[in-house]
Formats: sequence, C-alpha cells, structure tokens
Amino acid sequence: MAHYFYEYVHPFYDGNGRTGRFIVCSYLSRKLDMMFAITFSATIANNKERYYRAFAEMSERLNRAEATFFIEQMLDIVVMGQEQLIEEIVEGKDRLEKAHELIEQCGLNDLENKVLYVLFQQYIFGSYVDNLSDNEIGDGLNKSRHVIKNAMDSLESKGYLAIKSKRPKSHVISESLKAKFEQEWSAY
Repeated sequence: MAHYFYEYVHPFYDGNGRTGRFIVCSYLSRKLDMMFAITFSATIANNKERYYRAFAEMSERLNRAEATFFIEQMLDIVVMGQEQLIEEIVEGKDRLEKAHELIEQCGLNDLENKVLYVLFQQYIFGSYVDNLSDNEIGDGLNKSRHVIKNAMDSLESKGYLAIKSKRPKSHVISESLKAKFEQEWSAY
C-alpha cells in the first residue's frame, strides 16, 4: 500500500515511478529475497499495462480507495515473477544436466571435468553471476594456481576453452563447445 500512496502523492516532477518501484523492490529484497525483488521489477516491466491499471482502478473516485483490486494485481505480478523464475531455474538445471552429459563424453580427467562444469554453470546462468577468474575457479575447487593453470592450458589446447581476459586471467567455454552444446540441447 505504501507503494500506491507514494505514487499517489507524486512528490517529484519526474522519476516517481522508478523511485517508487526502487523503494518497493528494496523493501522486498530486505524482507524476502533479492531475487524476489528482481523478479517483481522485471515482471512489472513486462506487464506495464496491468501494473498501471491497478493504480488507475484504485484512484477511481467511485472506488473510494478500495485497495482489494490493487493488492490482488500486485500479488498476481509477484506470482507471475516467481513462476517465471522457477521456469528459468528448471530450464537452467536441465541445461546443466545436459552439459554434464556432454562433459562426460569428452574423456577428460576429473579436474578438467570439474573446471568445464564450473564454466558451463557460468555460461548457463551467466546473467546471474560475474565472470570467474581462473584463480577464483582454482580457489573454489581447492586447487593451486599451478594445477589450475595446467588444467586450463590443457582444456584450451583441446579446444574446449577460450581466453576471456588476461588480467585477471579468465577463460570461458569455447565457441565450438557452445555450438555443440546448443545443438545437443535443441535436439533434446
């Protein structure tokens, strides 16, 4: 309700909608979860007509500020966002399982398998995670820099990895491996 009243008061000449959505998403991220707030914001962006209709309906004089419709619409937006997030997570999980199958077919050693698996996670869920440096991957796998460097060099020489950056050194899945993965995924 605070979101509605903030928008109704409209304290600034410009930016009230963005500020109001920022405030409500900030509140949701503290009380519930950051992803909850992000999905709420994204769902509003994809359903602007419904979002604005909820405000217009509550502002109608004959409704006498009856908030039921507004609250129902906001909760529907929340549910739509959570359902979309669940779909994305399930698809990501399925894609990761397919990547694991592809990695197993490569005939690599255990460490190389683990490195590729980490980098496939980054590829599949890339919009949610930052690029990992080789050292960060090594730390996560509890391996020394020398051991990780050897694994990365080996994977790069086999055509499975490409250098993303030199400082700090980081790798990504090669374009050819991505293409093979996407081809297998589309046939799935």
